[in-house]
Amino acid sequence: MDFEGRVKTVKEVRKYLGDISSFLDKVIEPMLAKGTGGDWLFGSDFTNADIVLAALLARISFLGLAEYYWGGETDKRPNVKAYFNRLCDRSSFKQECVITVPKP
Repeated sequence: MDFEGRVKTVKEVRKYLGDISSFLDKVIEPMLAKGTGGDWLFGSDFTNADIVLAALLARISFLGLAEYYWGGETDKRPNVKAYFNRLCDRSSFKQECVITVPKP
């Protein structure tokens, strides 16, 4: 990556895509699978952590990578997929999201 933060090579892109996969597999999917007693990361309240994750998931979807990360034939990461679907159903997310995010 250069000093302006731009990815320069396909190898770098693959690394970052792998980093996202690892984050979803090692942190988010297990956390959601364990359950929190609510629809969101830490229970029934939508917190700053959910806002941060929402930004990441919305960007993934916007880039057309939702099927790669949590959809498709294999239905990998079913808890992330369900979380994202709940997120897309939130009126505040629909209202404030600057992009149109289709459900995968």
